[in-house]
Amino acid sequence: MHDGALHALWQDNALRLGTADAVHATLRQAIIAGLLKPGDRLGEEFLAREFSVSRTPVREALMRLAAEQLAVRVSRKGLTVRSMSESEVFDFYSVRIVLDALAARLAAQVATPAEIAQLRWLNERM
Repeated sequence: MHDGALHALWQDNALRLGTADAVHATLRQAIIAGLLKPGDRLGEEFLAREFSVSRTPVREALMRLAAEQLAVRVSRKGLTVRSMSESEVFDFYSVRIVLDALAARLAAQVATPAEIAQLRWLNERM
């Protein structure tokens, strides 16, 4: 596990969210970014010490990760980061493409002329 990167995520989330939400957001971001790999153990005690919080918000965050199917319970190992099949990744990105397009369309409908000008400027730089 990349402790420095995990701590950076934690510090950012802990400043803006409640404890359980911050633990959940940190672990979710770490899984999505690949800082936590499939098969990595998500131990309550370790994570509580890592984030200097009680086990209760960690337990709540882990239950949410399991409900989101980002974590799975493995016998004799406890909760671990779940691996995703190639087709699940494809399905995820297919949905993401549609949602991102919708978000862009909705944002464009309410954008001010100044925001549009700034986006055009950024697009030219890219």
